[in-house]
Amino acid sequence: MKCIQQGWPKSAEQNPLTTNFFKVRGNLAYLDGLILYGERLYIPHTLRPFILSRLHIGHLGIEKCRRRARAAVWWPNLNNDVSSYIAACDICMKYSTNPIEPMIKTDFPTEAWREVGADVGYHDGKTYLLLQDYFSRYPEIVTLKSITSKAVIEACKSIFSRHGIPVVLRVDAGSQFTSKEFQQYAESWNIRVNVGSPKHSRSNGLAESGEKTIKKLLKKEVDIYQGLLAYRSAPLESGLSPAELLMGRRIRTMIPQMNLSSNKEKEIFEKETRLKSRQELNFNRRHKVRDLNPLSPGEHVWIPDANQQGTVIGTSEYPRSYMVKTDNGIYRRNRGSINARRHTDVRPDSQREEEDHQPSPVEDSEITDTVPPNSVPATPTKTPPVASEPNEVECPVSRPETHPTRIYTRSGRLVKKPQRLGYDDPVDPVRRMS
Repeated sequence: MKCIQQGWPKSAEQNPLTTNFFKVRGNLAYLDGLILYGERLYIPHTLRPFILSRLHIGHLGIEKCRRRARAAVWWPNLNNDVSSYIAACDICMKYSTNPIEPMIKTDFPTEAWREVGADVGYHDGKTYLLLQDYFSRYPEIVTLKSITSKAVIEACKSIFSRHGIPVVLRVDAGSQFTSKEFQQYAESWNIRVNVGSPKHSRSNGLAESGEKTIKKLLKKEVDIYQGLLAYRSAPLESGLSPAELLMGRRIRTMIPQMNLSSNKEKEIFEKETRLKSRQELNFNRRHKVRDLNPLSPGEHVWIPDANQQGTVIGTSEYPRSYMVKTDNGIYRRNRGSINARRHTDVRPDSQREEEDHQPSPVEDSEITDTVPPNSVPATPTKTPPVASEPNEVECPVSRPETHPTRIYTRSGRLVKKPQRLGYDDPVDPVRRMS
């Protein structure tokens, strides 16, 4: 306040207390005991946590809260303080949604029935097991008498006895596939089981999409076997049908056709590779994907689908999969199904910076009620920096240190002050504001 009324020093180096305000000194004014930045009210550091809580009423996003702040109040580093406050909000973290991560393109199999996806589905009160080949897209469906692992194993044995044993079986995290009984069966038959993350159906996308197709057939077609025959004989984008890719021949249908054999596995492999690359590009572009920050052991997180808080204890053997320990047990979830808790110092950065330079020259005595009306604040003694406690968590927003003889921007660029004729000369504050 004293600098606003009596004039500013020629440079911020002459008074380090003015560093945060020297660049905007032309916008500061004193009116009726209040400090104004344009038409916005300056908030001292003691009141900033309260103002931040008011700005975040309704738990709006970062940009909306920033706009609300810019319309009414101001202090140095306002935008960063708003971001840090919202990042530390537990309620926002609990209900936030993660952006979709880039698609992990799986390698196309080199031969038919090498990689197979499996999924258990339900329709019209019945349970069925669907298996679909990743190379040919050929589906096999079996009605199950129960949803136990034993029933699933018997159905798999029946299908594998016709088409052979696959090398890789991709499944979801259903109890039928994660049970000890099924794992022992897969090991005895020399099958490598890839279990997707719970609540993350994209990890077994082919089987999931195949289940939707089969459900449509069950709803539309009176004879399910005629529907399966039509699906298995319909050409794919490669020009060959699933039956041709799996069996090496055309199967006979209701439509008259020439039975010509074809063996174009190499050509199909190249076409499918290009198709998957285009699919990956379209997926990433459509969903505006963004890589999520990896989680570290010991980090506190929130699992939305389980409505549980937990602590990360490590990663799984599968990509983007983490093991999280909660009060109810250990969960395995994909990174996209985990909300990370941002550990930040709730105090604004500017408050921590200004605490080393108290009292501030622009702080209003009527607001803080700490400086008598006619007293002049004494120049504080600069204290050496104190090392952080080992368990102290620093704010993720980093800024360059203020050099005692130089001025830097927030991005770290050195500001070279221009030499303007008469600009740095002492001027009457009233004439300067005019």
